[in-house]
Amino acid sequence: MDLLYLNMTKYEDNFTMAIRRWNRTLAFCLFLFLILSYTGHVLNKYFLATSDLPQHARYIIHKVIPNNAVGSEVESSADESLVSSGEDGSSFTKSGEQVWVECKHICKGNTTDQCMNLDTAILAYEQDVISTQMHFRQLFHPQIYLDVDKKPDQYLYLNNCPIDPYFKQFSSVFNHKSCAVVGNSGILLNSNCGRDIDAHDFVIRANLKPIQNYTRDVGTKCNLTAFNYETQKDLYKYVSLAGPGNKDHQTFVERLRYLNDSLLWFPKSTKKKYVREELKKIAHSIREKNKLPVRMAYSFKPVSLERKWGLDGYATNGFNMFAIAKTFCQEVTLYGFYPYQKDSSGKHISHHYFAEDTDFQYQTAEHDFIQEFQKLNDLHEKGEIKLVAGRCYN
Repeated sequence: MDLLYLNMTKYEDNFTMAIRRWNRTLAFCLFLFLILSYTGHVLNKYFLATSDLPQHARYIIHKVIPNNAVGSEVESSADESLVSSGEDGSSFTKSGEQVWVECKHICKGNTTDQCMNLDTAILAYEQDVISTQMHFRQLFHPQIYLDVDKKPDQYLYLNNCPIDPYFKQFSSVFNHKSCAVVGNSGILLNSNCGRDIDAHDFVIRANLKPIQNYTRDVGTKCNLTAFNYETQKDLYKYVSLAGPGNKDHQTFVERLRYLNDSLLWFPKSTKKKYVREELKKIAHSIREKNKLPVRMAYSFKPVSLERKWGLDGYATNGFNMFAIAKTFCQEVTLYGFYPYQKDSSGKHISHHYFAEDTDFQYQTAEHDFIQEFQKLNDLHEKGEIKLVAGRCYN
C-alpha cells in the first residue's frame, strides 16, 4: 500500500512538473508572438513614414475627378495626386484602391519649412465652404485612391501631408514670428498696451469679449479667437436660437462683426454629436444669416494639456491659447494673464478688464489659475516667453 502511494505521488509530481513546463512554454510563445507582432507593426510604420509617399505606392496615382468630368481620368505623379477627404459630401469618379492616410504633419505646401504637427493643428474652414459642409470631425483620416502593388493593411503612414490636397476644405495656422496672446484680466485696464499688442504679427484673443471702448488697453487686431464650452453655449443660445430683437443676440453679432474675416476657433472635443450640430448651426447663423466673413475653425485633436504641463485641474482657455501659440510662434508675449485681486502696489484688480466683478475664486477643483500663472512666470524668467503684468506706457 505504501509503495502504491509513493508511485501515485511520484506520478502526480511528474504530471505537475509537465503542466508547469507546458505553461512556461506557452507563455514564452505568446510573449514571442506579441514581440514579433509589435516589431512588425513598428517597422512597417517606419518604412512607410520615411517618405511622403512610400515606394510601393509611387507608381501610378490617379487624379480624383469631379463627377461632371467622367472619362477625364489622368495619370499623374505623386506630388500632383488629388485626394477626396470624404468630408464635404462631394461625389467623385475614382479609380484604384481606396487608401486611408494617417498624417504626422500637415504642411502649407509641398515644402517642409512650414509644417505643423497634426495633433496640435488648427483646421480652419475655407471661405467658400458653406455651413452644411462643415462637420467638425476630429481625428479623421483623409482618403486617397491609387494603384498600388500592395495595399497597406490599415493606414498609409505619411510624414508630411500638404493641406491641399489632403485636407481640401481647410487652411491652417502656420509659422509666425511674433504672437500676442491676450487674456481678459482686469490688469489690462489702464495699461496702455493696445499699441504693443497690435504691433505683433498674430494676435490671439479669448471668448469674444468686448474690444470696442477698450482699444487703448487691449488693441484692435485679432487673427484668432478661441472660445470655450461656455461661450459655445452662449453663441448657440443667443446667435443661433435668439432673434435679432434679443439684446444678447445683438451684442454677440456686433462683437463677431468686429472680427472681420479672422478665425473663430473651438479647441475642445467635438466627439459628441450635439456639439458638432450646434457648431454647424452657429456657423450657419454667423455666415449665412448674418453674412459675416468670420471663418470657423477647430482643433484636429482636442486640446488637452493637463498631463504635459502637470496641472492639477483642467487647463483654462487662456492656457490652451498660450500652449498652441507656442507651436507656431517664434516669440510669444502674454497680456491680461493675472490671477490676483491686487497688483504689486496693492491696487484692486477686477477679474475682467470690461467689468467690475465680485470676488472670483482663482483656485478651484476645476481650474487653478494661480498654478498656471506660476508656470507662465517661470517661462518668463527663463526668457522663453514674455509675460506682461503691468502698464506698457505711462
